[in-house]
Amino acid sequence: MNDTAQKVFNMNHMDDLHEYPSLFSNIRYYHRLKARIIGKFILNNYGLEKTFLDAGAGRGPYCVIASPLFKKVYCDEYDTEELAHAERYMKSKNFTNVKFLHNDLTHTLYQDNSIDIAVCSEVLEHIPERQKAANELYRILKPGGKLLLSMPQKNSIFYKHVQKVHKELLSKPEPLDTNDGVWHFMQHVKFSSKDIERIATEAGFAVIRRHGANVLPLGEKIFSKIYKIPALFTLYICAEFLLEKIFPRFASFYFIELTKKKE
Repeated sequence: MNDTAQKVFNMNHMDDLHEYPSLFSNIRYYHRLKARIIGKFILNNYGLEKTFLDAGAGRGPYCVIASPLFKKVYCDEYDTEELAHAERYMKSKNFTNVKFLHNDLTHTLYQDNSIDIAVCSEVLEHIPERQKAANELYRILKPGGKLLLSMPQKNSIFYKHVQKVHKELLSKPEPLDTNDGVWHFMQHVKFSSKDIERIATEAGFAVIRRHGANVLPLGEKIFSKIYKIPALFTLYICAEFLLEKIFPRFASFYFIELTKKKE
């Protein structure tokens, strides 16, 4: 079966680490859009003498990319099941330089100025004390080190639609059923690109550059139809890549490259 996304992005390990509804799932595609940005950041900043941290790594797809390129890789995750999944997979692939740590990002076990390069993607929106977590990332990064931070961005076509559908949930207090996934999801889409940058700069970081992922979201049915026509899907991807560069502040996922200034 034709798999255009695999040909474009070349990320077999994403399918090993995640369960997708189908080959044509737009979630599978969105994951690759984000991984493309993170992968480029890693390749632009790698060093066999450097340490790499994925803060809130989930099942560790970015640690898989980083492992051959860094002296030491920290796969840091609060969810113990996700962390165990990452550890099983990477040990099966003999990634011997990856260390798996269960950490609360507001109070980690890392020493001051100990990390060269870090990624924190789709994590801070889940943490009530997100400014404290950003401050902690600043503390552990070395002067001159770099962090790629991303969060969902509310001023996008996708999240504007989500907000419209679930508008009443934005103002409701936390439900008694703490497993109400829709309510929790809605609390994660309250941040504009300016909000995200403010969290970073208040921690002390300086912004180097900005990226966006998923400017042109499509519904599952339309997406699956386009996906099955390689020429049309390639055109769609080219348009997406161009708009990501021009309008990162309107993307569903807003990325900022940050640095901790040398004193």
